[in-house]
Amino acid sequence: MSGSAAEAPLHAARLISRDAGRPLVPIILELPDAVRASHTVPGQYVSLAAGGESGYFVVASPVGAPQWRLLIKAGGTTADALLAEPLGATFAVTDALGKGFPMDEARGRRLVVAVAGTGIAAAPPIAARRIADGDARRTHLLLGLQLAAHMPCPDDVDAWRAAGMDVLLCVSREDAESAGIVRGYVPDVARERLARADGTMVFVVGPSAMVDATRTVAPLLGGAAADVRTNY
Repeated sequence: MSGSAAEAPLHAARLISRDAGRPLVPIILELPDAVRASHTVPGQYVSLAAGGESGYFVVASPVGAPQWRLLIKAGGTTADALLAEPLGATFAVTDALGKGFPMDEARGRRLVVAVAGTGIAAAPPIAARRIADGDARRTHLLLGLQLAAHMPCPDDVDAWRAAGMDVLLCVSREDAESAGIVRGYVPDVARERLARADGTMVFVVGPSAMVDATRTVAPLLGGAAADVRTNY
């Protein structure tokens, strides 16, 4: 991810919740109102300093939410510090960064949201906006995980489906398939399971190899190259 984090002013954020127990750990930060107001578009991210280093994290809360939710995966200095510090600890964060996703451009159109790993954080704010815009039934959410049990926000998945969205958990290390759970990587599932519809937009967040593979699949879904968007 890129942005002007090096020049961005820093603010104090307080850790008020951490739901451990899955590889992707949701944490909740309490921030000043002015910082929260900087989150205006789904897909924006924040630079956060912890453990002597800084890392980028997609804001997983809907725009306008009273706190920011982030998804943390162990394995980096910043992430490990966020997972180890006690509740109540404070961290330095920037305002929300990046251009996010062009939600107005996607309004009224079929949208495929392809996300994997910590990129799943982009799904809740996108889904909230699509529901608000009346586009839930034009939305396909493909969420890449190793196991379905690793989904960090299962209640959100239920709510998205109840709103009319097509939600598929694309699992790479689980053989059994059931309703809404499919074995395979996100780009492969998109190619095999989704019909073509001209004018489709594709929003993608995840590892670079997944993003590249999704770009190659997009024309089969009816999406032009210019309609495949990342959040940076």
